[in-house]
Amino acid sequence: MRPDKQALEAAARCALTQEDRRPANSMAGENRISRIDQLPSVWSIDVQPQGWLVDGLIPSEAITLVTGASGIGKSMVTLAMAGSVVWGANFLGRRCLQRPVLFLDRENPLSVVRDRLDLFGIQAHRDLRYWGMWVGTEPPDPGGTLVQEFAHDKPLIVVDSLVAFHGGSEQDATETRNFMQPLRRLAAAGATVIVLHHTGKGETTKDYRGSSDIKAAVDAAFVVEPGEGSSGIDRLTLRNFKMRCAEPPARLSLEFRDGRFEAGTDQFIQKTLEGRDRLRATVAGAAGIGRTALVKALTDSGIARARARELVDAAEAEGEIVAAKGGRGGAETFRLADQVEFDL
Repeated sequence: MRPDKQALEAAARCALTQEDRRPANSMAGENRISRIDQLPSVWSIDVQPQGWLVDGLIPSEAITLVTGASGIGKSMVTLAMAGSVVWGANFLGRRCLQRPVLFLDRENPLSVVRDRLDLFGIQAHRDLRYWGMWVGTEPPDPGGTLVQEFAHDKPLIVVDSLVAFHGGSEQDATETRNFMQPLRRLAAAGATVIVLHHTGKGETTKDYRGSSDIKAAVDAAFVVEPGEGSSGIDRLTLRNFKMRCAEPPARLSLEFRDGRFEAGTDQFIQKTLEGRDRLRATVAGAAGIGRTALVKALTDSGIARARARELVDAAEAEGEIVAAKGGRGGAETFRLADQVEFDL
């Protein structure tokens, strides 16, 4: 379906001028600080508890990174979640705040987006706005004035994808910080931001590709991975690898049935996910732990010895933990992949 002439003309009227592209903090405002003694006391400012856009999963007024291999389904999971947010429905059995939604998408053609909306049964809603390349005006940078002003409506803003909007090298820490800073301004203004990104292929880039400043700059981060025995979106897992202001959620199993993602119910898969989370916690708490000690720690926690060995082997094969020679006699030890990354 091609956009009509009126839609194209409306989009053209929204084209960003050079003035629009100024960073938001360069514009004068009532709260502009001109002297240090004008800064309010941090003790005088009301502090609200951390809120949730999706209960216990996506923090509100914060930046969340969602990563995954190309074609794994991260855009589809995010779109399904956004549909629940704009209608105020539940997602994976979790309560969602009802909020406006804006997609900034430089990745997907209109036909793909419409197919996905139909697949998930997401009905037209005046507060679901999708700015793709087909509009006629390229989706603006998140730092543009149009997007920054929209943030005051407390929307969910999805950026698809990081590399499409970055404008520099994702490996460069300074350029990455320059990209992430406007996202922080969006969150400070009231928006909840989700940035889609790719995983890497190396042992230390399994969770996300690029500079470690990407992870450092976000409040929460998840990686979408294939579920056990699955090669498509019928079964996925959602693993948290950063949660700044709350307890990290357990790894989730997602099953796609009847046009929607649901929390997985397969008991074997649930036990596998719980075991992998226990393995990660054990390695994180004792970086440099040996294979024998790791298997014993898992069995002491109630996991059968054979299953514990399988969990360690699978985590190593998938790059979640990294083996290195060290210790007495060059014994093999394990660390989490992201722990190795920050050491580097």
